[in-house]
Amino acid sequence: MLLVVVTGAELAETSVHHLLLAFQGFQSQNERLTSALIDTHGVGATELRALLVLRVHGSVPLKRLGQLLGQVPSTTTFIADRLEKRRLLMRRANPLDRRSVLAQLTSEGEVVVGDIWDRYRTVFEDAVSPNDRSMLARTFIDLTRSMSERSVS
Repeated sequence: MLLVVVTGAELAETSVHHLLLAFQGFQSQNERLTSALIDTHGVGATELRALLVLRVHGSVPLKRLGQLLGQVPSTTTFIADRLEKRRLLMRRANPLDRRSVLAQLTSEGEVVVGDIWDRYRTVFEDAVSPNDRSMLARTFIDLTRSMSERSVS
């Protein structure tokens, strides 16, 4: 009988290795799903993200939308122009601040983002048991925070 001794550091590295492989697989499949959604709805990847941000945050100042997307103002305006042209987003004056403009989903935008949301909801419902969902949400939040802290130059 062969006995293999694994140190704590080796076990931790192996565990991280498996996490990174699983994450890489998740990223790959998410890119495939995103590509399919882009093809279905005729929007770009950043526009798709903008629709999802508006689904979560509701009507937001255009400047805030840009911050949430990590985009400069000129790019945010370009994204809003494209979504507005497709009748997925509308801009209106901010009643609380005359200097800013609010971006919000139109009814057509709600339909499109509803389909996108439902596709992701189905994926998570199929893959993650109800008992594990809050733990996975906490893990995503922790990963987001950790990545954010390490991405600051």
